[in-house]
Amino acid sequence: MATYNLGRVIKSHQYKTVGPGQKDVIFYAKIPKPYKAFITFTKNSWYPETEVIIYIDGNFVDKILEEHLDEPLEWKPPLEVNHEIKVIARNNSTTDHVFEFVVMGYVEEVDD
Repeated sequence: MATYNLGRVIKSHQYKTVGPGQKDVIFYAKIPKPYKAFITFTKNSWYPETEVIIYIDGNFVDKILEEHLDEPLEWKPPLEVNHEIKVIARNNSTTDHVFEFVVMGYVEEVDD
């Protein structure tokens, strides 16, 4: 079974500006066939009065309420992704914020 860096099959670093009182998708990646992804670390920006919410294959995984840019957040065991990664930022503050999200990990080829 072949294993590759996750960044080889998806754009692993994404960012977006979210306005005050808004929520928006700040990271989206579809895992192409014939791969299954394993997320080992994530990095994200964060600001007071904001939330970063992770969904894997449409299921809620976690709400991150702190910044993890300098020290990545480690996922043990790795988060398994069959179809998609979606991250939403909710900005409850009164100013625009640029949210960054980075995923690190690997993909494995799987049989259908």
